[in-house]
Amino acid sequence: MKIRYAAPLLLTGWILMVPPDSTVPHSVDTAAPMSRWRRIVEFNNANDCQNAVATLNKRNPDIPVPLDPTGELRRFQRRQPADPQLALARVRNATCIASDNPRLAK
Repeated sequence: MKIRYAAPLLLTGWILMVPPDSTVPHSVDTAAPMSRWRRIVEFNNANDCQNAVATLNKRNPDIPVPLDPTGELRRFQRRQPADPQLALARVRNATCIASDNPRLAK
């Protein structure tokens, strides 16, 4: 009997993240380590994640279901602070990062 070793299939997801709020009013701390950034929602591919960021930047209240099957993006939009400048800073600095990126562990 021959034993065959199969390499595990590594699937990399993509996470839409926003930086933590800054101590400076109306702004976010983009220099904070990625481990402090807030995870909003995960995607199977980078393209869907980038489309979600673009949708948030357009302030589109009607996020397409394929981009938000769990409703996390809509919940994120509804939970924005009363401070519109801070909400805008969060969205403008949102980014997509691979789930296996080592910066997430630091």
